[in-house]
Amino acid sequence: MDLRQPTWPEGIHVLVVPRRHVEQVDQLEPDDAGALMNAVVGVARSVKSLCAPEGLSVWSSNGPAAFQEVPHVHMQVLARKHGDGLLRIYAERPHHPTTTELAQVAAKLRSSPL
Repeated sequence: MDLRQPTWPEGIHVLVVPRRHVEQVDQLEPDDAGALMNAVVGVARSVKSLCAPEGLSVWSSNGPAAFQEVPHVHMQVLARKHGDGLLRIYAERPHHPTTTELAQVAAKLRSSPL
């Protein structure tokens, strides 16, 4: 866990890291993925109990385009408050997909192997 970063709101930014080495989230075995998410839920509850943030950001960056800096899968849990100016995960985009476009993407995802 990383609780030393004073630039984060409330000073709470926790890394949840599996013990078994895996570089990216899509390489996790189902049991490891479940254990990781269960740990993330527990950490999120603890952070909310500890500092009552206005919100939480929970994420994992995978691959160069996502700015993955450490070649080991991990999830980040960050306490947030309105106006903190930190880590907008996605930019506002002018394009909002139509229902048809969303249905096409959903069909492609459903047909791809798990």
